[in-house]
Amino acid sequence: MAFQVILCVVSCVLQLNIIQANEVPILSVKDVQSTKTSYVTFLLKHQTNAAISWFPHGNQSNVQTTTKDAVSAEYTPEASPFPVDFVGVRSGERLAFLPQKGFYFETKPGQRDLGSFSLINASPPHAMLRQGEEFEMALVVERQTASKASIEEGIHVNGFRNWENFASRFLLEVGSDVKKMFNDRVRCNFAVNKKPGDTVRVEAKCFITGVPVGTTDNYAIVISVYGGNFNVVTEIEGEV
Repeated sequence: MAFQVILCVVSCVLQLNIIQANEVPILSVKDVQSTKTSYVTFLLKHQTNAAISWFPHGNQSNVQTTTKDAVSAEYTPEASPFPVDFVGVRSGERLAFLPQKGFYFETKPGQRDLGSFSLINASPPHAMLRQGEEFEMALVVERQTASKASIEEGIHVNGFRNWENFASRFLLEVGSDVKKMFNDRVRCNFAVNKKPGDTVRVEAKCFITGVPVGTTDNYAIVISVYGGNFNVVTEIEGEV
């Protein structure tokens, strides 16, 4: 019996490592570089329609968006058309005025190598929830960084229901595995793990219930990892 338990533990760990090694991110950028004049370059891979938003340096009102086709199996080079303060990478799907899933990051003076940002898994844009059942909302992200200044920004999580906090911003530590009951409708699990190559993986799972029949609630999870801000939004409709 003990041998079987040990064998199971070993095989399960190996299986988990294989799954993670073979994962294909929904959206991923790597080798993000910023020049002294705030031009940004990176390599992009995406498994969905994607859009890149370039926020001009010193003028956030004239945002320029570059759209990308559905799938790019290989990384392709991208470059900002002008100096930027922020870069957003999101799926083509939108809910209301927000992207359904994606991430953005800020360029800062003195930071040239911004590392990589990957959206590994995220919940679908719409879900039907029967009474008495739970919907599992997920957001899995990875962040690789070479900047000490970025690491000092830490890892934080927010949760929103209909644009109001159900989980106020709180800090997560590397190596932590946290379970929280926020109210009678939402409970969440958060795990933060260090991977090789100065990479951190953050997994959030929220179990949602109690959406009344015929109504729709908007739920959002936001994870900030070393200056990279990831989000997913899902509309959950209650049914009988």
